[in-house]
Amino acid sequence: MAEHETATTEAPQRFPYEAFFKFNIDQKHRDGSYRQFRNINRLAQEFPFAHSDVEEQRVDVWCTNDYVSTQPNNMREFIDENDEQLGMGGHPSVLCAMRTVLDKYGACSGGSRNISGHNQWAEALETSLAKLHRKEAALSFTSGYVANESALAVLGGHLPGCVFLSDESNHSSLIEGIKMSRAAKLVWRHNDVRDLERKLASIPLGTPKVVVFESVYSMCGKQMNRPVAIVHILNILIPIRYRRSDT
Repeated sequence: MAEHETATTEAPQRFPYEAFFKFNIDQKHRDGSYRQFRNINRLAQEFPFAHSDVEEQRVDVWCTNDYVSTQPNNMREFIDENDEQLGMGGHPSVLCAMRTVLDKYGACSGGSRNISGHNQWAEALETSLAKLHRKEAALSFTSGYVANESALAVLGGHLPGCVFLSDESNHSSLIEGIKMSRAAKLVWRHNDVRDLERKLASIPLGTPKVVVFESVYSMCGKQMNRPVAIVHILNILIPIRYRRSDT
């Protein structure tokens, strides 16, 4: 370096976290992709109605995972005779059971099962679910999303060389579960059993396979139109003996 030459270096700059995230959030507001949740308060005694942030403003809500029960007589005028058994979340027996447990045990579990264990009510629920589905045992999760994600992650992570065959319209919970497993994946065209058959045939017989599809596709409302055909294909290409769970 020359005698009078001075080295000039810029001082290191911190990453502009605040500006970075503000720009991205503002961009979402501009392009309309910023997620806004609707204020929906479902009414226990008025299924399927709810009110918005203004209590006098009623809305009817059918996009809900609320299961079979007997509704009060005043609801029968709103619900088709064949579909009147809806709204488990407002059933008097369910509400009474919840109050009884809350009064005796409170509302806090104290932690996850791994930390605090579970209780008799969790065991009773899983026993009932197993009996309903005629299985040896059942395991409850905090949501359907977590159940899908966890089940597929475990399956794909433990079956050696597993290949998932996933319908292209599957819910994100199924897609994320497959990703988490780090197993191989083939995507078949939505509800196209022939495409599934071709992809299955391309995989060696001895390779573990998991075919993933929905009975009702929640993102588009379509039904799986040929479940019997899928079972038939699996019986041919994957020689597994299927039997009824009640035999």
